[in-house]
Amino acid sequence: MLTLSEYFHIAAMSGLILIIPGPTNTLLFSSGAATGLHKTLRLIAAEVCGYLLAIGCWGYALLQLAASYTWLAPALKIIAAIYVIYLALKVWTFNGAVAAKPNITLKNVFITTLVNPKAFLFASYILPAGTFTRLSACIPVMSAFVAVLIPVSLLWCLLGSLFYPGAHGRKKSSPVLIFRTASLALCVFSFSMMYDVLH
Repeated sequence: MLTLSEYFHIAAMSGLILIIPGPTNTLLFSSGAATGLHKTLRLIAAEVCGYLLAIGCWGYALLQLAASYTWLAPALKIIAAIYVIYLALKVWTFNGAVAAKPNITLKNVFITTLVNPKAFLFASYILPAGTFTRLSACIPVMSAFVAVLIPVSLLWCLLGSLFYPGAHGRKKSSPVLIFRTASLALCVFSFSMMYDVLH
């Protein structure tokens, strides 16, 4: 049974990874910019389903492999830390430019989320291993994850909708400062992951 502080840690770390620009967030952002907030909200359901399935598959697979290869867990954590650094570099150069993608569907979002590398990061580092061994542990942990995922997804939909021309045909400036701040936070997170593995 996890403590309240452990659930808070899971939620905080999940939120940090979820909020950064990535394949799924780009689709939500682009849809919001192309079609507005109202028509984009339905895509969140596809994202939730995609993440739950991907994390479950990754978690189960890693658990089976870790039992036979003890070196695998720390190696995967190092890979995850390197991936976070890679994300930080991408986020630093992200300028919020909108690509015209007016026909983003539920299927697009589901498949994109299913193959999103972030799911591997959640399964290998952020979520406890017990999440994938007991249903009694899985339900509350994944509920905490979804509780963070939904508002973050809403934020990306809303951010994209700020670029939606609407009735006035005007677009607002790019939120570069937000992405630069997120990039620095990711660097700190990556270094903490490395420290955790090496000590």
